[in-house]
Amino acid sequence: MSQSGKGAIYGQGNSLSGNFDIVGGQSVQLSGSFGPPTIPFAAQVILQYNSPSDLNGPYMISQGSQIGPTTINLNLISPDGSTTLRVFGQLNTVVPPVIQVTGQVFFTGLGGE
Repeated sequence: MSQSGKGAIYGQGNSLSGNFDIVGGQSVQLSGSFGPPTIPFAAQVILQYNSPSDLNGPYMISQGSQIGPTTINLNLISPDGSTTLRVFGQLNTVVPPVIQVTGQVFFTGLGGE
């Protein structure tokens, strides 16, 4: 993954949302769901990707993704398995204990490259 953007991600229960500033002054939004549920959290994160055109549509939260106690690490894979993304950073609140999560997210706000 050759490019990255900074952003924030928020979660509560089984819901997840985020906003990222990426290359070229553009921004994308992420929304989704995951399990098992957590207490409310917020995190300052980095989004790693290959191309801005990757930041559109659905992704699965794949194995090895976790939240807590002080960090978040989400490995995202496209439905056809051809594209992977990574979201990682520091939680603003401790989320005990470490939770292995799975689920799905959807990127919006970008009309392509």
